Amino acid sequence: MSEVEMTAEEALAILKQYKSFNWLTNSTLDTWGIKDIVDQLKQGYIPSASNYMVTNWCKRDLPGAVFFGGPIGWRIPRESLLIFFAKLASGQIDTSNTG
Repeated sequence: MSEVEMTAEEALAILKQYKSFNWLTNSTLDTWGIKDIVDQLKQGYIPSASNYMVTNWCKRDLPGAVFFGGPIGWRIPRESLLIFFAKLASGQIDTSNTG
């Protein structure tokens, strides 16, 4: 399936249809860390979410994700998360091999 371009506004409209993404659609945070994302996903959309899974997304699928090392670790822009999860929810990307 070819990559479909999507704006953050379009992604937000898609994700607002899913209560399990309220943590992201209602957030005022500019960036998110791995642990925070995993904790939120486990509560709803992906109960089997893991640090390993989200780290792989950072390395391959999340533009703008930056690894700072140490206690800060990965930081992922909210806009990248919106677009990624909207594409995931609408079947535009496949993450089945990210563990």
